[in-house]
Amino acid sequence: MSIVLNSTHLESEEMSTSGRSIFLWISLTLFVAMGRSEVFYRKNGQEMIMDCGAADENLGIEWKHNNARIVKLTIRGISSKGNSPLAQRTKLIGNKLKIFSVEISDFGLYSCIGKDASKREITIKHTLNVITVSVSPSNAVLTSTDVTLKCEISGDSKAQVQWMRPPGSEPYGSPGNTVTLNSVTLADAGKWTCQVKDIMGHVVQKIEEDIHVVGLLSSEEIKAPVGGDVELTCFLPDLGGMRIVEGGWKREGSTDLHFPTLSRRSDDLRWNRVQGSRVKFTDGQLSTNFTVTLNNVQPSDSGLYVCTLTFESGKKLSTKVNLVVEVSKAKSGSSPIGKENTDHPSGGDQEVTAPLGGTTNLPCSHSPSSGQRIVGGGWTRDPPTDTRLPVLTRSEKGLRWNGTNVLESKVTFSDTELSTNFGLTLNNVELTDAGVYICTLIFEDGKNWTTMLSLVEEGGILVARDMKPPSMKDEFWHRPVLLGLALWIWVAVGAGSLLLIVLIIVCISIQCRKKQNKKIPSSYAQEYAKTQDELAAKKTKPRSRSGMQKRPLPPVPKNQYEAVNR
Repeated sequence: MSIVLNSTHLESEEMSTSGRSIFLWISLTLFVAMGRSEVFYRKNGQEMIMDCGAADENLGIEWKHNNARIVKLTIRGISSKGNSPLAQRTKLIGNKLKIFSVEISDFGLYSCIGKDASKREITIKHTLNVITVSVSPSNAVLTSTDVTLKCEISGDSKAQVQWMRPPGSEPYGSPGNTVTLNSVTLADAGKWTCQVKDIMGHVVQKIEEDIHVVGLLSSEEIKAPVGGDVELTCFLPDLGGMRIVEGGWKREGSTDLHFPTLSRRSDDLRWNRVQGSRVKFTDGQLSTNFTVTLNNVQPSDSGLYVCTLTFESGKKLSTKVNLVVEVSKAKSGSSPIGKENTDHPSGGDQEVTAPLGGTTNLPCSHSPSSGQRIVGGGWTRDPPTDTRLPVLTRSEKGLRWNGTNVLESKVTFSDTELSTNFGLTLNNVELTDAGVYICTLIFEDGKNWTTMLSLVEEGGILVARDMKPPSMKDEFWHRPVLLGLALWIWVAVGAGSLLLIVLIIVCISIQCRKKQNKKIPSSYAQEYAKTQDELAAKKTKPRSRSGMQKRPLPPVPKNQYEAVNR
């Protein structure tokens, strides 16, 4: 008996559970079919679309904002809008309300009143929260500037705001609407994310704000041998839309060196020429690279060199480079660029052999052990040449090569984001390419890592670091490609000259023949004139008709005859 009762109890309990499941399923189905109320988060200026669930627009529908009419569609299809500014920025698409550009005043409760297909009246309510993101003083700032980020939600929202630093995965500071970045660096550049979570802890909105930090990259210290050439590096990873109006290099203290100055003419930013200076610079239009080369370095050139840029806003940016001139020959393994440090030790020296006219790889790989990010760097040549090498820059796209003014047919490099491999490929190797190549990485703490490569031509010719490469004039006849090209040029010039001489002789011959044809003998001219006179006389003499006699003259009238004889 108890078993039967227990079975009955279990069956009734199963039926009760099954009934509740069916009820919940039906309720959920009706809830989905009828539509549901939602809470929306939109950034100021974004588009917003809200639906009215199962409401049939053919049976009439009305949308309200905080009980004020936005738009109403009657059963006859007649539409009328309210008088609020919000109503003028909306459009009814079926039973959906579209707001073209959300404004701060648009937050609040939205109600939709209509009827479903069975003509039952339904009401759907939505809540709209408007998010405003701002960056002060602006999205593009110079290094060492304080930047304030704000992410505010209008209305009485309980949502939580958390700022995430680039690349958007690391929280910055404690949760809150406002954070301040003190004395920003190049490492702070990128997309900052305002992450919004609802009261349940679910991420409901992510809004990105791009921040450009404009700062100069250069080496803290550069070493150069006496009589050699050295590059004074000064470049910007990102301009951030800022406009440079003037600037230049100068040496701290007294010096007889004359450096060029930057000036903007219309939209061109160029160096002003300097007469009689040992400073070499590009003649082309400038954008982000303001590196110059100091030739024939002397011990008196040691000291601090300052690169300064002035922007349209009047603000200035500068960086210092300490030049150390080594009187004795540099020791093997010493770093010509940057200081030796235990955090980022130098990569040492390597030797690379390349065939003349062939292709060679310049390897450079490094995995930072300190966990700090690489913010810049690049390749340089010691001594410098006319061959431009790319520089490393970090932007919102990551760490990439900046190949401005780099000849692609000569130097090949990766166009994707870099992490540990920073090698290059040198094409069409020439004698002038032999020398020392330096790969430098600059970290966000300002320290450097360097490695040096000695490029040697297969014949064993190596250009020492304190020697200048052969000039283009000296090397011209030693280049097989240029020698063949010069030979063909001389053959073309000789053939062209011979053809021109032949044409001149032919033209002179034709002209002489024409002149001889114009000279007519005098006897022939007299006979010709006589013939022409005879022809003219025949034309004027009347021709007699054969078989016809000459007609007599008619008789003179009598009166005329008497008058004549009187």
